[in-house]
Amino acid sequence: MTNETEYPIEFDLTEGRWRITATYAREENVTVYLDGQEWRIYTYPGYKIWNIAAHLSEHAALLDHKLAVEEAEEKMGVEEAHEVWERQGDEDADPARVEAAEKILTAAGWE
Repeated sequence: MTNETEYPIEFDLTEGRWRITATYAREENVTVYLDGQEWRIYTYPGYKIWNIAAHLSEHAALLDHKLAVEEAEEKMGVEEAHEVWERQGDEDADPARVEAAEKILTAAGWE
């Protein structure tokens, strides 16, 4: 990551289990922590980093969804993914499991 003295932390915010820090560095300028552990580092356009702070609760909800997709994807096999995909229209279908099923089926060559 870029030298912190050159690019100081612009914000350090917490929402639920998530902590997000950001700088104006050109690369790897956003760090996301889950329950105190580094979870992701990514690049976000510098002129947009304040959108994270301005819409923190929405950003945290998106992170919750991404985490749920990853967890479902780790636990689900191709057969279960087919079952989930077939039931995606059900009223109680979990959007994260449906998205995980789509990823698994796509990786398995399903179109």
